[in-house]
Amino acid sequence: MAARGGEPLQMEAIRVDPYAVLANGDPGQLTAKSKRALLAALDQLSDKEPLFRRSDAWRRFNVGHFFTSDVLNDIRGMLLKPGSLRGLVLELLEETEAASDLIPSLSQLAKDKTAEDHVRKLAMRVLLKSKSYHGRDDFDALLMEGTPLTLELASRIISKRGVVSVERALVIDLFSRLGGLYPKPGIRDRSAMSRTFIDKLIGALEPSDVAIFLDELTPKISCTCKAKSHFTCRCREGSSKIAAKLLDRFFETPPFEPSPARIWSWLAPLNFSNGVHSDRNHAVKYLTGNETLRRILHQLAVADAIDENAAHEAVIRLYSNHSHNGIVMRDGDLTALSQYALDNGLVEVWAALWSGHDIYRRSTGPNPVRSIQRQQSRSKTEFLRAWSHRERTQRDFHRKERQSFRVRTGRYARREAEVEAANWAHLRANLTEIEAGRHWQWLELLARTYLLEPDKLATIVDDPETPLRALRNCFPMLTPYIPTVEELGQRHGTHVAEALLAACIVRVRDGESLDSFDPRILAAAKTEATSYPCFAKGEEIEFEAKLDAALFIEDGSAAAFLRNYIEVQLSATDDAVVSNIHWLDHKPAFKPLRPVLPIEWLERFPLMPLDAARSLFSIAAKHASREALVALIARRLHDALPDTDEDTDAKKRARARKKFWQLNAFLYQAEGGDEAWNDLKTDPKTIFALKDRIGRYDVSSNDDRPPLTAEMLYKILDAFIEIWPKVHLPNSFGSSDPGDEKAYRFITECVYGLAYDIADRRAAVMDRMLTDVRFSDFRDLLLTMRAEVGRELALQDFRAPSPADINRLLDRNDVASVEDMRALMVQELGEVQKWLQGSETDPLDTFYPGGKRVDENTAGNRIVDRLQGRMTALGLSVTIERHMAGSNRCDITASAVIQGISRLLVVEVKGQWNKELFTAASAQLDDLYAIHPHAARQGVYLALWYGNGEKIAGLSDPTVTTAPELRTKILAQMPEELQRRIDVVVLDLSRPSTTQPKTKRRRAASATASKGKA
Repeated sequence: MAARGGEPLQMEAIRVDPYAVLANGDPGQLTAKSKRALLAALDQLSDKEPLFRRSDAWRRFNVGHFFTSDVLNDIRGMLLKPGSLRGLVLELLEETEAASDLIPSLSQLAKDKTAEDHVRKLAMRVLLKSKSYHGRDDFDALLMEGTPLTLELASRIISKRGVVSVERALVIDLFSRLGGLYPKPGIRDRSAMSRTFIDKLIGALEPSDVAIFLDELTPKISCTCKAKSHFTCRCREGSSKIAAKLLDRFFETPPFEPSPARIWSWLAPLNFSNGVHSDRNHAVKYLTGNETLRRILHQLAVADAIDENAAHEAVIRLYSNHSHNGIVMRDGDLTALSQYALDNGLVEVWAALWSGHDIYRRSTGPNPVRSIQRQQSRSKTEFLRAWSHRERTQRDFHRKERQSFRVRTGRYARREAEVEAANWAHLRANLTEIEAGRHWQWLELLARTYLLEPDKLATIVDDPETPLRALRNCFPMLTPYIPTVEELGQRHGTHVAEALLAACIVRVRDGESLDSFDPRILAAAKTEATSYPCFAKGEEIEFEAKLDAALFIEDGSAAAFLRNYIEVQLSATDDAVVSNIHWLDHKPAFKPLRPVLPIEWLERFPLMPLDAARSLFSIAAKHASREALVALIARRLHDALPDTDEDTDAKKRARARKKFWQLNAFLYQAEGGDEAWNDLKTDPKTIFALKDRIGRYDVSSNDDRPPLTAEMLYKILDAFIEIWPKVHLPNSFGSSDPGDEKAYRFITECVYGLAYDIADRRAAVMDRMLTDVRFSDFRDLLLTMRAEVGRELALQDFRAPSPADINRLLDRNDVASVEDMRALMVQELGEVQKWLQGSETDPLDTFYPGGKRVDENTAGNRIVDRLQGRMTALGLSVTIERHMAGSNRCDITASAVIQGISRLLVVEVKGQWNKELFTAASAQLDDLYAIHPHAARQGVYLALWYGNGEKIAGLSDPTVTTAPELRTKILAQMPEELQRRIDVVVLDLSRPSTTQPKTKRRRAASATASKGKA
């Protein structure tokens, strides 16, 4: 619409939504005036709502010829202004030719240390697409700054403009710095920085330059961490990776004539934590395929190894993944290097290469490598001596190892065999007692195996029916020893309960009913009933339902059982583990008790272990009444701490309980919550307790999440924003993060959490935070969230018209909402304006009886007289001075019944002279009249303009000379969200003969003329 329409339509579309005009159309077709208006509107939008693009960064724009000479000065100004709009402008410039005219501004932006990282990257990307940009001066400045970002920008200059654009020495300096961008081995890289630009930089180099760079860089690679061996060296990883990438580039583009000594000088200093992957590495592929070159490199690697330690280190490096994969030993290399050592008298090297007898070798027959080395050893005495020494040492080692292992394994095997034989003998000798269920040791073993490892029963007994018979017949023996539920709650007698559970399962599977079983047996089995491997899918649910039906026959029996089992555990005052509280949430028989028992137990057992209190409170928060929960919290706040100066374990537990209830008092706004919060916020570590309770990633959907208001979040932010200042937050995070990162990440979550409260409450909090310099790091986010609140408030009572509503509007001009009533009123007031200025009956005279203007009330009556007939015809009733709440009276109201619901439009009238002219839209219309339940917080503010002869808001104001100027000034003093709900109309009631206001100069001239006449 904006692109194809005329300039008035373009300007109106820009006023409604400037970003939509840019993103969804072709702004290049706008007129010059509209282009500048669009940029100005976007600038204003970015000030009010800095994150107005939200997740729209993926969008591509059709800017065409938007950046003409008419707008370049505006663009230069925008590039100097921080904010999201600057990034948007850079994205738009990227695909245009206008960047050539903006090189100085873009260059300065790329070097600006205060600019955002992504903005500096965008600026450099735009510069590099301009053919007139060379980058030499910028390269020096970026390299001097030396940050990871500027090194990336400098690398992009070389990638696009080549090495010839700067001095080769500077490029070498760049490569030496790039190695520092890699993390040290064993340390988690949390920077989330992409280093693909290094690959692009090296890929853009010429092979001839690569060799020179390797000659200059690799001699500088040396161990600075004073590691005892290359295995533990951690300081050469980054620089070695840079050299490896350069090597890959060198071998990528043949032809080349590599000198082995030169290549070895490149490879020798390199050290990696895990080698160089050979999937797409040209250097590894070339060295792997070139056997001659690789073996020469091996010879160079051991040539200077004289003593035993040096030889061992040199040979080990040829097998190690800490070396470059291209020189790792392969088939045939060992034999060739052994021959080289023999020919050159390198005895220690030859000994380090010695291949011992492999007792685990699968293939039979002689080992060809050992055969060759055996022959080699016979040629010289010193080599034969080395062979004999190595052979003897290996034989002694294997003999001792075999002897020790044989003794250990033999003793263990004999013992196991004896135990197994004794078990089988005991089983057969006591089979009658075992199958009768009267042998406790066997019964315990069979019950546990039946529940946990049913597949292993066949390895324990001969007859698979033996375990079943034993379990079926065990009740008579176990009945005298059945523990009580209280004892089982203390974990006494659980083995008996486990055996009884297994017996019950066997009998249920046999088709027996549990109804006739001793209730003590059922109660013991209930305490151990859970999901065991012996159950088929869904079988445990069916079994426990039968168990509950047989055990909990009477009303209250489930509650009595749970009390007996749990309460004995809650009586503990130390840090004992209270087991199976989760039954309340997961056992169907106990779920009806959740609204009552947790509250009761928290009341009766104030000294229970804290973990149990947390679990019970979580259940109570989800299922108990909020009134009972809040009352409990208020009572627990008054629990006294131990009166002792010693820091005993009991006092520590009491302080932890106190903090737990104080935190609950704050989160659930209980009585005494303010005092509790004042105490909590004195401890900086309270933020971690809050994080565990309400953190976004710390609370699951099944946990209790207190109803957080914007005001509560503000209290948290207000207390800790200065204690835990801003730190860098990596993209990856977890439980092992430093405390300052955890705290500041939680603070950030709290700011985002403001968006979940109702609009009115969060608006007040955001307004407070926007004026507080402590929250300046969140200003862009707060401004954007505040703008969203304004839109939400404006649309809180909005109802989209249905197709039937639209049909009635088109056919009968029926209104469908208060929004329609507003639009109709504005339209009709426009018709009144035309009638006043163009009617042949001079209707303006009625506003000036006797030559003097009428007051506001009379003027309002005249306007209503004109509106009445038209509005009545459309089904609206117009009323003057309607009575409102608080004994207030609204100047004009229009009412209608829409779909059976009464709707009301309120109109406030003010003359230009009224001192409340600029405040009445908010203080009267919005605060007093639009709050009517039928008004949908909307209205029309009608100002009356009588011309320059009248004061404006009680003062002379020469800056306002027309009705449109007065409307602009009124709107400028209204909040943006108010403008969305209140329409401002200025009715021009001035007569053509109205005199112009006298300026000071004209008044002085008039006074002089009067004196002259006198």
